[in-house]
Amino acid sequence: MNLSDSTFLLFLAAIVPAYALVTRGRARVPVLFVLGVSLLFYATWHPAWLLPLAATATTDYWVARARGRTDGPRRRRLLLAVSLTVDLALL
Repeated sequence: MNLSDSTFLLFLAAIVPAYALVTRGRARVPVLFVLGVSLLFYATWHPAWLLPLAATATTDYWVARARGRTDGPRRRRLLLAVSLTVDLALL
């Protein structure tokens, strides 16, 4: 599915109202909905790239959580380096 494809417009037309319905629920539900829809979108384009995408997203999520709990600038820089290394290694 391409962004300039008419299939994407149908996809978007279905997702936007569904998102409006989902946002009425708990706070975590919209995040999971957007994550699922994003994975579905990328799977229609090239399914083999879902694993690297999930790996970088998971790494960045946990690094961001660890950076939020850390006060030391040295440890924060180390965590940033870990995140960047994983992201760039998958290129």
